[in-house]
Amino acid sequence: MASYNRKREIVRGIESHFGGAGALCLQDVARYLHLSQSSARTFCRDITWFTLGKKRMFLAIDLADKIIRTSVEGNPDDKSIVVPRWR
Repeated sequence: MASYNRKREIVRGIESHFGGAGALCLQDVARYLHLSQSSARTFCRDITWFTLGKKRMFLAIDLADKIIRTSVEGNPDDKSIVVPRWR
């Protein structure tokens, strides 16, 4: 249940940060996670994507799932991915 609430919190944060957007392009993912373009590309490598025009888009729910998996499986002391908390 905790991961569901955390996933919902991340999705709402993405939507509020990008004006209700439910999908982000790679540049937006990099901006949201405070990563470089190449680090964001590596982060999104195994996330399902679709194209919109000429841009590769990632759903906010899939990004939230990947963020949670990364924080659980990865090193909790690793501060390379900073996810803003929204109140």
